[in-house]
Amino acid sequence: HQDSYTSAEDNGVRALFDFLYGNPPVATIAHPSTLDNQGSHLAGLLNAASNVHSQTAGEELLLHGWLTEDRLVQLSHFGNGLQVVANFSREPFELPSGDYVEPGSCKALLPE
Repeated sequence: HQDSYTSAEDNGVRALFDFLYGNPPVATIAHPSTLDNQGSHLAGLLNAASNVHSQTAGEELLLHGWLTEDRLVQLSHFGNGLQVVANFSREPFELPSGDYVEPGSCKALLPE
């Protein structure tokens, strides 16, 4: 099991997939230096993933798809109406509302 939350190459990609799929956040701290080197980054990812997961836990994943032809912007829609848009690209993605999902980040869209 490789924990990419602490992988230098990951840059938050695993967290974006966890948001999209409603997975709970998991991190393995195998060495104390991990916390010294990446503690604040890891805490931020785990906190954000926990916040989204608290709304998707136990909810059915109704739809997962792509919003761009290159599949770098993805959408998940859950049974409670929550939608998560993740942007794996290097460019901001504009939502129909005019809001943006910045590169390497996601946005949870609450049901109206």
